[in-house]
Amino acid sequence: GCSLWHQDSAFMMMLRVLVCWLLLTSLVWSDASRDFDGTGDFLDMGNINNVTTGDVSLCGWLDVDVGTNIGCLGCKRNSYATATDAGYGLYYTAAETASFRVCDGVAIFGSIGTTNLDTGTRWKALCGTWDATSEITTVYVDGAQDDTDDYAGVGSLSNTVVFRAGSSAGGGQQVNGRLTYVQQWAVILTLVEINEIMWFPERITTASSTTWGGLWPIWGSDSPEIDLSGDGSTGTVNGTTANADGPPVMFGGGLPL
Repeated sequence: GCSLWHQDSAFMMMLRVLVCWLLLTSLVWSDASRDFDGTGDFLDMGNINNVTTGDVSLCGWLDVDVGTNIGCLGCKRNSYATATDAGYGLYYTAAETASFRVCDGVAIFGSIGTTNLDTGTRWKALCGTWDATSEITTVYVDGAQDDTDDYAGVGSLSNTVVFRAGSSAGGGQQVNGRLTYVQQWAVILTLVEINEIMWFPERITTASSTTWGGLWPIWGSDSPEIDLSGDGSTGTVNGTTANADGPPVMFGGGLPL
């Protein structure tokens, strides 16, 4: 009799956990990303994340729509191609490949990948890193290096423009598609760390929290946009609509989104 009672209790406990999991998942899925239509949609975090002559990493999940525009997942720059616009940005190109670019106000440097972001699995995890000491840019797609380039004589990336997700600081390069989990780090993320935050956006093993410039989940329902890094860099929402679609990540200690 006791063994049957224990079996029934274990079963009921598992059933309750399953029901709670389904309810929580449905709530999260209701606003899993924001939809950017390429016409005035962006999140404005203000004048933050100025790395000057230091390292930087930018990451985000993107589901790009078919098109020939250039879109910026995260930008501390006014434009994509203007050499006098110092700063950095993680983009997708007109050919729908990933690009990470830095500029010292004199010349633009960067890496452009070859993976088509609009084929196969729609959601793609993008990351870009800048090694200020070695002067190397690297861009990653879905946790794998897609391109890397090195330069010499790059100066400061410093500027006084805003940091934005969904467009450049100047309002151009507007994303056409869905965007979520944009993150900035004042450190070079390793390949292991890039793969970790790809699947667990709020978790990191070795990078100090003091180097975390922001984690904006962009779930769609929050306005203003929250910053989960602890830095308090809340974003002002301009346009965008909530979307139930999202990338296959785990969040909140293992909750699937």
